[in-house]
Amino acid sequence: MFYQRNILEFCFEMDQPVYTYHIDENDVIFYINEEYIKFAVENDGERLVKESLGKPIWNFITNGLVKKLYQELIAAIRKTKESVKISFRCDSRDRMRFMQMEVFPHIENGVAFHNILMSEKFKADGYTPDIIAILGEAGYPMCSHCKKIKIDYNWFELEDALKGKLLQNKNLKAHYSICKYCNNDLKNSIEELKMKVMF
Repeated sequence: MFYQRNILEFCFEMDQPVYTYHIDENDVIFYINEEYIKFAVENDGERLVKESLGKPIWNFITNGLVKKLYQELIAAIRKTKESVKISFRCDSRDRMRFMQMEVFPHIENGVAFHNILMSEKFKADGYTPDIIAILGEAGYPMCSHCKKIKIDYNWFELEDALKGKLLQNKNLKAHYSICKYCNNDLKNSIEELKMKVMF
């Protein structure tokens, strides 16, 4: 097996911040680092971060399928004591941000989540609407990982859907889900962890 650097090693070399939070053995968020709080403040998420401390992480994953996948993932991480890297997109109003999260076992059966920014670029004017993620199942399904949006039966990059005029409304509403591609990636990560338990 080839050695892969973990996120902390990468960030130390690149002098890059790591946005971190930890859950305890009962899946309650008990620690959020200063970098994560600063990131949240800069992106209008300060209230949500403050409210999350002392609450189960599952309170903040609204989609049933996504919640089930992450419950399986965390259970497998605890059992194998192995880490998993997950790519995701976390946009602000004016830029696209491509990030990576490393999820790994922590002390006393807890789990740590380290997030770093891999790359970012400014959004082209007129291509990305101000989409509001809401609770429940109203609006367009949007992948909580890659931000693709589902129109009818197909998943599209948000910018491509706008360019192709598949989306007309600049005040769209969406609910978080997971696309078939990210779903498969997450399932594969879970299966790889389960296989390690067998050997």
